[in-house]
Amino acid sequence: PGTRYYIFEMKIAYICTDSGIPIFGNKGASIHIREIVSGFQRLKNEVFVVVTCRGGEVYPRFDCTVYEVEPFSSKKLGSDLRKILTNIKLLLFSLRIFSKEKPDVIYERYASYGFAGGLLAKVLSLPHLIEVNAPLLISSRRIKFYGLARLIEGVIFRLADGVILTTSYLEGYIRRMGAKDASIYVVPDGVDTEKFKLTKKDTKILKNLTLEGSFIVGFIGALMPRHGLETLIEAAKSLKGKSTLPLKYLIIGEGRREEKLKKKVESSNLTQDFLFLKNIKHEDIPAYINLMDICVLPDMSIYSSPVKIFEYMAMAKPVILPSKGQPQQIFRHLENCLFIEPRNQKQLVEAILLLERDENLREKLGRNAREKISREFTWLRSAEKILKIYGNLQKRGNLIPEVTI
Repeated sequence: PGTRYYIFEMKIAYICTDSGIPIFGNKGASIHIREIVSGFQRLKNEVFVVVTCRGGEVYPRFDCTVYEVEPFSSKKLGSDLRKILTNIKLLLFSLRIFSKEKPDVIYERYASYGFAGGLLAKVLSLPHLIEVNAPLLISSRRIKFYGLARLIEGVIFRLADGVILTTSYLEGYIRRMGAKDASIYVVPDGVDTEKFKLTKKDTKILKNLTLEGSFIVGFIGALMPRHGLETLIEAAKSLKGKSTLPLKYLIIGEGRREEKLKKKVESSNLTQDFLFLKNIKHEDIPAYINLMDICVLPDMSIYSSPVKIFEYMAMAKPVILPSKGQPQQIFRHLENCLFIEPRNQKQLVEAILLLERDENLREKLGRNAREKISREFTWLRSAEKILKIYGNLQKRGNLIPEVTI
């Protein structure tokens, strides 16, 4: 209330050709799509979505028309050809849909071989903004025809009216792929601070998980190598008997590292200390973050803008972060987080002990983090930044300055 925003009243077509991102799902990418779309809508725009994976969850708060284009799935085609054919299919489908919907602008979440949005924009003479969340040619293990993929990606970035990055660490990659400097903008991820806010711990959940009376160290996210959770397990071994309260470790998520992590916990005789949960709906995540006394991220990709960090901080949780990438740009050690060297077991042990023993520090870090996130990193703020970028690029549209929401 009282915050002033710039508003466009227009129709936005949101496109995502990545069949691995269910718009109605619990992945970070799924959340990002829904929240940006909702932000556009709250800023008085009409939005419709064209995706290749709808997903099976139901989100009553997400009120938007979703068109699903079934992707090609035959393994005989290979990953590259499947993506190319899926883009062609989505392009032809969207040409029909756009004649009815008549959007003013195309906003696209980029995926490998994702040329559909750019071609649609050129054929229909529409402005095209493309959002890049990762260096896909570097990070993808499935691209076989690298030269072709690089050629297509370069053309897409050069032709886009604006390239939206979630972190400035992607700028070098995007420039090498061909994007023009003047078209590159950075809009970090965000969080819904109304949904993610500190409340009392749910005693029923604590009891069901047998975590009562424990000091809970938590992590939520994909169980992938980049997060360095092995370091947390090693730290847990060193912390045995050193804390004033019994330490428990709550790990929520799934991924290809899951079984290896569980085996490491077992071989380290920490089975009673670690609890792994998965299939938790995103709507229920705040209740689980509230159980945590501190939140930990031992490592991350240099290219990441982790939604989990913003969610932890929005709930006033003290957070231990790796001193790299985007967090180091926007947060301050001992002011709104604790930084450690990535995967530094000794520093992680010291940071956990410091926070476990110092309640005042926990409260200070959590309070300051919540204030910063609420001020700078909400999804609504992210949507507003994108719309202002569009306005600056196009120099047209129904821009209404300083309208109070």
